[in-house]
Amino acid sequence: MNFKTTTSRVSLFCLVFFLALTINVTAQTKLTILYKRGNAKTSLSEYLKQANLIKWSGHYSIEEFTISDSISFLETVESYDEKDEFSLKTVMRGRKNKVRGKAFSPNASYCNYIKGISLEQIEWKDENYLVKDVIGNKQEDWILSEETRTIFGYPCKQAYIKNGEEIERVVWYTENFKCNYSASGDTSVPGTILETYYPKTGKLVTTIDLQIEVNAIMVPKVGILVTKDAFDKIKKNKKS
Repeated sequence: MNFKTTTSRVSLFCLVFFLALTINVTAQTKLTILYKRGNAKTSLSEYLKQANLIKWSGHYSIEEFTISDSISFLETVESYDEKDEFSLKTVMRGRKNKVRGKAFSPNASYCNYIKGISLEQIEWKDENYLVKDVIGNKQEDWILSEETRTIFGYPCKQAYIKNGEEIERVVWYTENFKCNYSASGDTSVPGTILETYYPKTGKLVTTIDLQIEVNAIMVPKVGILVTKDAFDKIKKNKKS
């Protein structure tokens, strides 16, 4: 057997295997999650026991969170009161064509994790702002639990943050995708967050659709460009 030929075949096999692995991981880091955000009529104990019996109260919004490698984009695509005539099915049908069920100015948040920057498009007091900030290596003190739950067909694990003796936030994350970016910029959860619950306020953010594909991510450009510190001062001055 020719040693050079064997070595070449082994090298070629390793290269093909590496490329296939790289393509697979890359594909897994491209996904679009549709979240429903609103208030849940439930206590923490009821939430943890009865995941499928959540009752929503009042206003809620639909948010689209797109992840593409090292970039993420979060946009509010619909906003409703519980008495609105528009149904969730209307949102699901229209989202691919960016059809709006209501006329309003959505907020949007863009993060580039490699460059370490974020841009948030915010409407405040009839003015549009582009708020630029720095994304640090944001690491929360998550406590990883053995509790499991299935959300939108994906097996999830529980993690939570405590403030003293009180649980401040509960998340359910899946390890099915090779990305741990979140809408808040936190990268310390070891998976993709599909649901978040805030016990103090009763706010719930849960997945209602997930697709392993992405729309083109556009950097927000509408608004007055300001830093985060400058925008905080603007809000403080306009409140007073």
